[in-house]
Amino acid sequence: MSWSKHNATEHASPVDESRRGAVLEHLLRLSADDRLNRFLSLADDSQVSNYVRGICFAHDIVLGAGWDARIVGLPHGALFMDRGDMATEIGISVDEDARRCGIGKRLLLAALELTRRLGVVRAHAIFRADNVAVVRMARDLGARVERNGSESSTVFQLNPSAGVPLMHRTTQWGTDMLHVTHARERGRALLVHGAGGHGMQWVPRLIPMLYHAGYSVCAPTLPGHGRRGD
Repeated sequence: MSWSKHNATEHASPVDESRRGAVLEHLLRLSADDRLNRFLSLADDSQVSNYVRGICFAHDIVLGAGWDARIVGLPHGALFMDRGDMATEIGISVDEDARRCGIGKRLLLAALELTRRLGVVRAHAIFRADNVAVVRMARDLGARVERNGSESSTVFQLNPSAGVPLMHRTTQWGTDMLHVTHARERGRALLVHGAGGHGMQWVPRLIPMLYHAGYSVCAPTLPGHGRRGD
């Protein structure tokens, strides 16, 4: 579907590194069936803990709905490169006693709006085909749901593609690198982020501007700024 702006930020707020423990507590509260819905696998406590350790709050999409200090609803989307565009896959979880009041839909709307403002081109969602609530929510938003066996998926088109054949690779030293080579190169640009930054911060605007001006571009994510901080 093509995304348009919704007034959807009510009850949703950004979640930062200081709330990692609250995120873990929320996900560990999910029942076995809820974990199957959220992770598409019977994730045990150690797998959930590893998942939470892998969240990079500096540039992932992480929002929360809370009662006091408790997180009761959480959309999370890690950014990745998809056919040269910045994309994300969004997963949503809601505590059992916080359902049936529209929190899940409001959180999805808020996550999509934040993702659009960050310049992400596509947001993917993959879920169990028998997850009636998510299927209904996606269709209510005008999305086309495609079923493949026991799983269904949908894609929200948030922004037009910048048309840059951007590539991602990991160097022999473990550094994440975004790069694109212009066929008629007039120069080269190395983009180095600051503290708390990452290579993807240049994707929505600066890299396309430089590439369309004739420059090849390299944008690393420096050591200590990766998904696990290593």
